[in-house]
Amino acid sequence: LMKVSAVALPEIGVTVVTPPLLTPNITSSRQVVSHQDLASSPIQDIQQALELRTGVEDGHFRGGRFGQETYVIDGVDVKDQFSAARNGAAFQLAPSAIEEISVFTSGFTADQGSAVSGVVNMVTRSGPRDHWIGRIEAVSDEWAPDTIRRGYNRDGLSLGGPLTFLPGLSQSTIFLDLEVFGEADQDPRVKGLTCLPVDFACPAERTIIPHHRGDRYYAFGKIDIPITEGLDAAISVNRNRDQHELYSTRFKYDLSGYLAEREVATLGTFSLNGVLQPRGARAVRLSSRVSLGRVDRYLGVPDSVQGAMLGRFRLSDLHFRGEDFVKQPADVQIASGRNVPGYVEPSDSGLANPYGIFG
Repeated sequence: LMKVSAVALPEIGVTVVTPPLLTPNITSSRQVVSHQDLASSPIQDIQQALELRTGVEDGHFRGGRFGQETYVIDGVDVKDQFSAARNGAAFQLAPSAIEEISVFTSGFTADQGSAVSGVVNMVTRSGPRDHWIGRIEAVSDEWAPDTIRRGYNRDGLSLGGPLTFLPGLSQSTIFLDLEVFGEADQDPRVKGLTCLPVDFACPAERTIIPHHRGDRYYAFGKIDIPITEGLDAAISVNRNRDQHELYSTRFKYDLSGYLAEREVATLGTFSLNGVLQPRGARAVRLSSRVSLGRVDRYLGVPDSVQGAMLGRFRLSDLHFRGEDFVKQPADVQIASGRNVPGYVEPSDSGLANPYGIFG
């Protein structure tokens, strides 16, 4: 027989800690938007998603001026320093290419020194390692009545997965995303560049009028490559184009001289991320990025002959009068001794726009 005796245990205390409503030690304000949130929201671009965050109103962060915010894509600051006060982010991504967005409206760190009122940190998507994903989407309002139709058309395509069929890249993944937009009235709220105070009704201020026809696309591609255990490389390319026509009542009797605008931005990034720990040595955290970007903006009078269109979307870039001439080096332009083709010397009379007289 075994003799069993009771053993006295020390007292166990349970304490419930209620977190305070305000934490004075936390100086930053961060809001996170996941890919699932973006996919389930009726939005067509990142700016619309930001408008749903607390502290963001009509492109202003915490009441700051437009352009005082900073945009970051995969750790690369992509703020357009030359025209931030008008254009904000120079490089655009479709919501379907975003894995997560972090919006900071206070408590910026040292690496975000250029931010004044807000920081938008975007992390792009990667392809899954064990399966393939895909998406095909088409949206249109062409069926709607004329009183509310804007000629809005959006087509999307996504594809991602492992590259097991490629020798040397069997452990790598790829993700591709494309969003294409074509609209008979791209932005009815845009402030027309050619409206005068004497104009009784500027078309840019009307609610619905097909005078700002435009199209745009967001293209993104990314390859993730494992180098060694704990160290990964990524190569991504982002390209977006936004072009639209800016009609005005000043040209209602002569549509040969209306203005148009085009913006094309391309960003390529190579990054290394991971932890290296040689045997018997300390672990070293490695994070390195190299990026190259280019932004081209054009504003002028379109040529009379343009490229083909597919529905509301223009397949080629909108070409302007004298564009080939102004792309030449400045010394070549000066040596030619002539005006920009398609334009004449400005004067106080005649039909003109803020960027010179066309002729």
